[in-house]
Amino acid sequence: MRCENCDSINMTPRALEVTRRRKRHGFFWFLFIGWWYLLIKWTCEAIVLIYYYVLIEWVRAIALKVMKKKYTSPQWVKSMVLPRKRTYTAREVMLTCNNCGHKQSGEYDEDLIEFDGYTLDPYAAVVERQRQTEYRK
Repeated sequence: MRCENCDSINMTPRALEVTRRRKRHGFFWFLFIGWWYLLIKWTCEAIVLIYYYVLIEWVRAIALKVMKKKYTSPQWVKSMVLPRKRTYTAREVMLTCNNCGHKQSGEYDEDLIEFDGYTLDPYAAVVERQRQTEYRK
């Protein structure tokens, strides 16, 4: 990758993990669609959970108690009840020019690359380069 300022190829990559918020629906979506959509969705989830616990889960709990194993609720039940995360972690590469000091975010290719005899994805290669330079210091 080349520097945008001085057109040099002498760039140092640095791996970053950036936390971002997910975009949510706006006011008009909720006004025209969301209120009835959420009402139907929550009603369906409640019906599924009630039927699951009435028909299946009590049998499973008794069977686990007989086998003297610890009872844990299934993951899909927890994901229905708990709210979803509104943040996610994105992987990025920050490039710094060694000539002029200009910083720019770099888009890495999704193709696999060769790095010191190992085939790695680009993000892992940048992390490996960082680890090796920190080790040499």
